[in-house]
Amino acid sequence: MTTNPLTDQQLTVIEARAGAATPGPWEEHDDYGPHFYAYLRGSYLRGVGTLNFGDGEDAEADREFVKHAREDVDALLAEVRRLRARVTELEGPAVEARAALAALCYDLEDPGTAALGALYLISQATTGVEATRDDAVQALAQHDAEVLRKAAQVLEETDRDDDAVNLLYLLADGKVPATP
Repeated sequence: MTTNPLTDQQLTVIEARAGAATPGPWEEHDDYGPHFYAYLRGSYLRGVGTLNFGDGEDAEADREFVKHAREDVDALLAEVRRLRARVTELEGPAVEARAALAALCYDLEDPGTAALGALYLISQATTGVEATRDDAVQALAQHDAEVLRKAAQVLEETDRDDDAVNLLYLLADGKVPATP
């Protein structure tokens, strides 16, 4: 199974292969063994030859899969293209929303957990989308630094480990110490 999204070129190649195949659904002709034909009176399905599915429940499932493969490929290609168009349609407004929310979170002293959580989620959803630079990363980093500073202050007040307090302040200031 492929883990990378199909490119438009790959979809076009698959569509061309499917278009060149005999239209489905294909039917099995029992007089000659497990040979598949496109429509019982149509032309022979090119290149399939004899298929031995064996017996039993699995064999019937395999037969059904092959019978409908040609029409299923067309349906799947159409669905992939429909979903891609929908994603493209939604990406622009999502990037605009991310930029607006980021500017708001960055400008406010305390935008609140809900706004910062929403900004984080919309940033994750729009990762990899081409967009102009916005304040999302800065707004989230600003909040993270505040949380680290508050954690350091709480530790300081309880006379906890000085190394942990110092590390939290360094992280809040964006000065990550070298690892040994």
